[in-house]
Amino acid sequence: MAHDGGKLEINWIVSEDGAGRRLTINWQETGFKGPPPDEVKQSFGTRLIRNAIVYDLQGRCDYEISPVGVSCRLSAPF
Repeated sequence: MAHDGGKLEINWIVSEDGAGRRLTINWQETGFKGPPPDEVKQSFGTRLIRNAIVYDLQGRCDYEISPVGVSCRLSAPF
């Protein structure tokens, strides 16, 4: 994050149910001023992470860019 006043919060949780254990990582960036969300193109790094989580780890990647920041939730079984 390269913006003054910006904040990054990362937290994670391990959960377990009948399907097994799952790791969920939440990434939240706030307080930056970037281009409008509809003008942002998905970067190579974002595609790489999303594909690794979804296809290699059979997980989920929920990613959203809003006017106030970036939110990403990664979840995968282990």
